[in-house]
Amino acid sequence: MRQIAAIILFVVAQSFLLPTARAQTAGKPFEVAGVSHGVRISLTLPRHSYPRDALITATITLHNVSRDDRYLPDWPPNWGGPHSPHIRMRTTASRLIYQEQLSDFLTPTPGSSSDTYILRPGASLTRHVRFVLQAEQVQAVALVADGYTSFSTNRAGTPTVPDFRLAQGQWHVTSPFATVALTAEPPPALTVTRLGPRRGASIHLTVRPPWSVHGAPFFMDSSYCATGASMGFTDQQLPWTVMRGDQVTMKLNPQCRTPQRWRLVVGWPDHRVAYFDSRHPAAQP
Repeated sequence: MRQIAAIILFVVAQSFLLPTARAQTAGKPFEVAGVSHGVRISLTLPRHSYPRDALITATITLHNVSRDDRYLPDWPPNWGGPHSPHIRMRTTASRLIYQEQLSDFLTPTPGSSSDTYILRPGASLTRHVRFVLQAEQVQAVALVADGYTSFSTNRAGTPTVPDFRLAQGQWHVTSPFATVALTAEPPPALTVTRLGPRRGASIHLTVRPPWSVHGAPFFMDSSYCATGASMGFTDQQLPWTVMRGDQVTMKLNPQCRTPQRWRLVVGWPDHRVAYFDSRHPAAQP
């Protein structure tokens, strides 16, 4: 009888010492991982809950668990650095949203496809990818091959013909989907000011957060100037860049034959971003 009582007392005591599952995971990073084609890919998110359209940073690690080299072609937009894996999101209605769709909003897609990273057996590559959280489920995706898909003769150490190995297979290696809870939050307020030619024709965009924040916001933007029927140039700030102060400016080029279109995404880490399109200045996707 005394032994049974002692066991009950021990269990009760442990129930007070051990946190619940919710307490263990609330506000803590969590990871999902999978293995495919000799590569383990893991996705780590800092929290389980964010505002919808929050600007967050995920950690993606690729580890070669095979006995052969694995090749990582540069896959634009490489917003997490060269050869960066991508983020793919999925809504509860099973609609897929790709990280590079944000570059479609900015146009054109940044990055270069001219180089390849070799992941040796046992080696790892970690990237911190900043992205806008647009859906409840998040997945890491990496482009992996068993040989070179392209190469640059300008990079030191890149083999030249006929020493390099051409890829026979190329795959999209993915982690499982991680599920997060999305909450509602207002976007930052944007104020547009236009200055005439006498003061240097330009558009000023001032950003004001509706909540308490620390530090400066991040932004990406892109503007297009058409100089002819099928000619023009793009001025852009990519990837995510820290804004100096609370204002960003686009100078209007007098050579543009049509009004310049300026598109911008801006926000603070872990908070909802704001979108700006000079053709539809009041709209938010």
